[in-house]
Amino acid sequence: MLYERVHMYERLVYASSAVSAPDETELRELLAISRDHNVATNVTGLLIYAERSFMQMIEGPHAAIADTYGRITKDSRHRGIRLLLRTDIGARMFPRWAMGFYWPDSDALTRDLPGYRAEGAYPFVAGDLVPNGDVATTLMRIWANDAG
Repeated sequence: MLYERVHMYERLVYASSAVSAPDETELRELLAISRDHNVATNVTGLLIYAERSFMQMIEGPHAAIADTYGRITKDSRHRGIRLLLRTDIGARMFPRWAMGFYWPDSDALTRDLPGYRAEGAYPFVAGDLVPNGDVATTLMRIWANDAG
């Protein structure tokens, strides 16, 4: 019983490659749909997009995270999904965001992502740049200050 009360939520972080580079309008539409769905299902999180790669953290009730991640894995706009972290949590990292968003420029990638090379594509999918959920979570904490 105590476990259930302390670990009410789940946090999931993944990275993937965009099939094609979305423009700003497509990203705004994706965010609007995601935010509407997340409000309805009590899911919060942060989406980061750079150089045809996505990294996303979603947090919420276990069933809602399972459903949301199931839809994400079937979305044809991306491929090569890498699950970086899936863990129970007692509190959310981004409780006020139905879905925050950040699009880091090459300066932010160079500064905050050790080993990043400007000519590289898919920086979040490369296992040597974002090898695990701890690195992904650290990046999200850093970039959350610039996200909206």
